[in-house]
Formats: sequence, C-alpha cells, structure tokens
Amino acid sequence: MSINKTKEAASYISKLYWRTSNLMLANQGIIEELRRDTLYSNDKVISKNSIEDKLVGIFKNNLSHGFMSRFTQGSDKVSPHQLYKESYESFSKVLKVDDIKDNPYVKNIDLKNVSIKKSKIEYTTISLRKGEITPSDIERYDEKFNLNYIVGIYDENYDSPTLTENGQTWMNLVPSEFETMDKPIENAFGNVLVFGLGLGYYQYMISLKNNVEKITIVEKNPIVIRLFEDFILPQFEFKDKISIIKGDLFKLFSGDFVNKFDYCFIDTWFGRNDGLTSYLKLRKPSKEIHIKVDYWLEDGFKATVVSNMLLALYMFACLEEPIEKIADVTPPDALQNPASDMIYLKCVNYFLTKNIDLLTEKDVQDLISNDSVIHEIIYFEQFDISTVFDKSVVSSTNKLHSSLNHNENEYKWKKNKKKKKKKR
Repeated sequence: MSINKTKEAASYISKLYWRTSNLMLANQGIIEELRRDTLYSNDKVISKNSIEDKLVGIFKNNLSHGFMSRFTQGSDKVSPHQLYKESYESFSKVLKVDDIKDNPYVKNIDLKNVSIKKSKIEYTTISLRKGEITPSDIERYDEKFNLNYIVGIYDENYDSPTLTENGQTWMNLVPSEFETMDKPIENAFGNVLVFGLGLGYYQYMISLKNNVEKITIVEKNPIVIRLFEDFILPQFEFKDKISIIKGDLFKLFSGDFVNKFDYCFIDTWFGRNDGLTSYLKLRKPSKEIHIKVDYWLEDGFKATVVSNMLLALYMFACLEEPIEKIADVTPPDALQNPASDMIYLKCVNYFLTKNIDLLTEKDVQDLISNDSVIHEIIYFEQFDISTVFDKSVVSSTNKLHSSLNHNENEYKWKKNKKKKKKKR
C-alpha cells in the first residue's frame, strides 16, 4: 500500500474530514436540540440566525470535547462560523403546506378509513405546527464536497396522514418522503419492478406516467398487501397497471428475476440506519443485474461511504498513523449504525491494497467522487492479508476483522475496547 501525497492534498483531506465529522455529529442531534430549546413558535417561522447560533455552539463543543478533539491539529482548524458559512448557507428552507396538499397522492388518496382488525397497523395523524422543524432531505455531498443536511420549516399548521406499525411510524406524508423519491419516480419507465409497498405512494406516482406500462410490486407482509388492495389500490386511476407478488426481497433479488424488467426500485427499510445494512447485502447480487436499479436513500448511503473514505484517508495520509491506531478508531456515526463500521473496515482494507497518488485537491475530489471506487469499496470482501503484508501489519489489521462478526442476516459487533476500559 502506498498513498503518495503532497502537503496541498493532505491539507485538503484534513479540511474535508474535519468539516464532515463535525457536520455528521451536529446532524445527529440538530433537530432535537433546536426543538428542545423551543426556537420555533406558533407565531413565526424560525429565523436562520437562531439556527446559526445553535449550530456554531454545537461545532464549538465538538471541537473541544467531541470526536475530532482527538485528531484535529491547530493548522487544520476551521472556525465554527466559517464552517457554518461554507456548509449551511442553505441549511433551512420553508415548506409550503399548500404545495404539500397539492401533491397528487395527498389530493387523491384518502387514508382515513385504512384499518385491519387484529393487526398492529393503525391510521393516525401527526400534527406539525407552523415553524416546526423537520428533516427535508437526506445527508448528501454537494459539488464542493460539503456534507449538506437540509431541514424544512412549515409555513402553516399541517396534520400529516400517518400509518404506524407496532407504534413505529411506517410511512407519513411529509416532504422528506416526497423529495427522496423524486429521482426514482423520474427514472421509472416501461415494465417496472418495485420491492416494498408501504402506502403505495411511489407506485401511485409512477402509475400516472405515460411511459410506465406495468408495475409489479413485491411485498412479503400479507397484512400490508391486504391493506393496499382493500383501501388504497381502488383509489388509483390506473389500477390496471398494478400487480402484486408476495415474496421476499433477498430471495428474489437476482439477475434471473430482475432482468425481466426495464427498471427496478427498492424501498423496504424504515430509514437510513436499517437500510444501510440491507443495501450492503444487496450490492453483491446486483452485479448480476443489467437494468437500472435505484435504492431509496442511496445518496445517503453513498455519503456514509465517502465519510468513511475521508476518515481512512485522514488517518493514512494526514496523521500517518500506524495501522494499530487506525484499527482502534470508531467512525463518528458507528455507535448509531454498526453497518457504518463495516464500511470503515472496507475502506481501510481497500486502501491497504492500492497505490494512490494524491498530488492536488482535484486528485482527492476525483477519488472520493468516483462511483466505481465507491462501489468497489461496497463490494470489497475480507481477504487473506498474510499473503500481502508482514506479520505486524497482519496482526494489527486483524483487530479490524475481529471487531465485527458478519452472518447472513446482520452485522453484529462486539464491545469495543473503550467500553471494556470503562468497566475496569
């Protein structure tokens, strides 16, 4: 392994990584922080100055006590105000309730009578107040490699139609649901395969497209299928386009089945945390598939890969840490999402097998924005490093492997060293 870098490239990696890590940590609790401090009111929309003040405070705290306090060197520091200016100038946007109510699904599909006796699926509404803060989109990198996380602020009170299962929100009609499906709706054409049913929002929206001829839905939950067929599908204008198969994503997601269609969309997870694990499992069989496949929240999953690439590059190229130190690092969001730790493992192993020249900022940009590199990391399997590296590196790198125990259904991880030390 060799990462040949200049001071210019190393400084740029450090800047990107410092900024990304702080934004990631801030995003994890930003909405809760803002709500807890009751910065919004029923009388007016929250001001951007209030958001900036709160964010700057969070960034300062991260720098002093957070994850980055272990690594950030004086020359690499960016002021919290500069960080806000570079990354959060478009942090918030106003969500117009009239636009939400004008959505075709919201206008035409009535969910009030949706119910199935003896099931744990229930219809309710979530009351969102004027000035309420809500996620509007997922984390994603922009063209300047800022990790952006946009929140929306409602301009009027809004009762969001919601279905819950076992008390957990299954789907509700809010802008974040709409906006994260805009691209897959645009991409759908011809004979479409959809894994996952939910409230049928995506299926309804693509059924309105003239260039969509047929929609085959795969759903494993019979109660969800019954709910959709009894209450929602009869309200579709183009219900004849729809057919449903009771089946499991992981059993049917193969070239033999999927390649019969023109386009495929997958949405079987509640959110980014549980979705990342499923996404990693699906990328391997996707090699057999020759049609366009979109995954709900995929931009967020790719942002997780890029964030972990920056962490690995920062350790290798900037701090020039020995492999033992690199093996002991826990990514900022790994405690909430163990699959992210698996991605960090893949990034480290990937860089251990490559010779990379990073001489300019553009070289760094080209590396972390390269879809083929991102996919190669996702596909990356554990390997026998003893045939490549000396014993000291093998011993240290094995710490990375031993911290994770992969089985067919999930990534399990053992307690890290820090927790053990605390118990002592």
